Formats: sequence, structure tokens, C-alpha cells
Amino acid sequence: MNGCFFNEQQNRYYKKIVDVVEKYEKPIIINNGKTLSMKVERNIDSNCIFASHGPKLVGILIYAQNTSKNIQVLHIAIDEDYTSKGNFANIILSSKMVDKLKEITRNIKGIETITISYSNNVLSVSDIPRKKDR
Repeated sequence: MNGCFFNEQQNRYYKKIVDVVEKYEKPIIINNGKTLSMKVERNIDSNCIFASHGPKLVGILIYAQNTSKNIQVLHIAIDEDYTSKGNFANIILSSKMVDKLKEITRNIKGIETITISYSNNVLSVSDIPRKKDR
């Protein structure tokens, strides 16, 4: 399994990737014999979202709750074919992965925002109804 994707666009984010790795350390693959997951080396409680297209792993998003009101996207890696310039750009994979994170996040009490490390974007999750509001 390839846990890292290297593509031409990652140079745009090089400095921010280095900053995140220095702060949280590098992502590692965890194999417990039954399932695979990823986390960062620094001992923080992180989770991940995997994206596949058929049997192929095409994206990974690692996130953690870094404050009582925020989820921090620590790492996001997309196979070059699924980036905005790839053969499958029409899938808009990075947006779909962030949308999945928003869906997960809306059910965590107190979370109001998602911060994406590489872009410094802060997304509000208040526009998504929580379970009790639906």
C-alpha cells in the first residue's frame, strides 16, 4: 500500500507540509493484523479517512481535534490522477474528502470549525445540521 502520493502540485505546499511534519511529525501506517489506519508519530489522538476508486487507494486525510471547537486536518494526500490536473479531476476528490470530514464532524459536540493545515482555510461546520437538529 502506498501511504504517500507524490505529484507535481505538492511543491506548491512544500513549506506548509514541512511545517506540519515538524509540528506533528510524519504520518505512519498502523497495521493491527485486521485493519490499516494512519496516524502521526506524535502521540495525539488522530483519525483518518481513506478514499478508494475501485480497489485502488487514491486519497488519505488525517485529522485530529486540536481544540474543544476545532478539527485540524493534519495531512491530506491525493493520487496525482485525482488532483485538479489529473485524469480523474472530475471526481473532485479533495473536496469530497473534506465533505466527508464535515459529515463526521457535525456529530461531534462543540466542534464549530475545521482548519486545513496546508491552505490555512477555516471551514465553518455550523451550516450542517447536527443529528439532534435533523
